[in-house]
Parts: sequence; structure tokens; C-alpha cells
Amino acid sequence: NTNTIGFFASGNATGTIDLSGANVDALVDLITLGRGQIQVATNNRAGDGVGSLTFGGGTIDANNIQMGIQYPGQYIAGSVGRGTINVNNDAGVGPALLNVRSNIVMAVQYPISPGTSPNTPDATGSQGTINVNDGSTVAVAGDIVSGGPGGGNAIINLNNGGKLDMKPAGDATPGNVSINVLNTSDGIITNYGILSLTNITFPVGGTLFTVYPGQAIAAARVGTI
Repeated sequence: NTNTIGFFASGNATGTIDLSGANVDALVDLITLGRGQIQVATNNRAGDGVGSLTFGGGTIDANNIQMGIQYPGQYIAGSVGRGTINVNNDAGVGPALLNVRSNIVMAVQYPISPGTSPNTPDATGSQGTINVNDGSTVAVAGDIVSGGPGGGNAIINLNNGGKLDMKPAGDATPGNVSINVLNTSDGIITNYGILSLTNITFPVGGTLFTVYPGQAIAAARVGTI
């Protein structure tokens, strides 16, 4: 006999962690923000998984981060993930540091399974967004990767001195970044190996992006996870 448990189409499931104003000291193995539902048959599950993490002081030290993930399996339908991280500089406790020991995986999406009803992907797809604001830092000892064979949209915003460091202290190798969009509104990306993207936005009036020896810019590799 075959039992189908929890088979339904639902609204979005949303989870929010807002640590604004706190001096955070957290050591975490895996952070998952926004993962879609498990699809167990060809009938479509439409409800998405939506997750966000916000903090503006102290340090979160994580081994791995997944954000905006569509659940893989035999059947793939319209339920996707949307994940957002906000790293801020709160008065009295900031700036914050997000330290990632391995990889950040963003905005993973798969093609719709044949025979799924309706046979259409989610209108906006899996999404992952990282906002690094006001002198805060995201330091990644591995790579930032995104996509999947069905697409996905990965965005990093570096605002007002926010920094993305792809070779933090103790890391021997610069990490690669493969996303859709990098917005650098007076922010900093440093120590990367290969930067792969579809779009880059400079601050108002800015026209110069320096690539140093040992670094490279490449066409977006979204879809190659």
C-alpha cells in the first residue's frame, strides 16, 4: 500500500528571525532560509517557503547557509523558496559580522516535472537576497553559488560600506561568487577568485570596477549547481 501524507496545496509558510538591537554570539551548523514544500505527486503544491534573518550586532558563525531553495525529488512543481539575510550596523552593538566557514547556496530551482498540473513554474521563482549594510561584513571561506537547472534569482546588495570578503583570515583560497545581480551602492567586494553574474550596478556617478591580479570576471554560471 502507498500512503500520501500531507498532500495539499497551501499558502506560503513564513519564518522570521529579527535580532535587531542585540549583540549576537551564535555558532550554527546550517542555516536554511526559505525552502519549498516536498512534492509527492504530480498535483501542484503552490505554497512557498519564505525565511529571513536580520541582525545588526555581534557575530553569527555558520558552517553552511542555504537560502531560497526548491526541494528536490521525483516530482517538481510550483513550491519554491525565498530567503533573505540582512546584516546591519545597529547603534551600540554594530557593525555585525556574518562568518560562513563553507558555502552559501542561493536561489536553487529545478525544471517542472512532466505531467505536473498546472505545468508552469512559479511566476517569480526561487529567490535569495543578501543585504550587507552600513559597514557590516559577510565573510565567506567557501563559495557563493546559485541557480539550478530551472533557474532562480540570487542578489547581493552592498550598501554604505557593507563588505563581502571571500577570503577571510585563515582561509587559504579566494572564494568564487556566482549570482545574478550584484548591487554595489558604496559597498566593497574583496578577495574573490571568479565573479560570475548577469548584472552589476555601481553607485550613482560610479563607473570603475577594479579587477586585481588573480581575480576574474565571467559570464553568469547560474544553472550549473
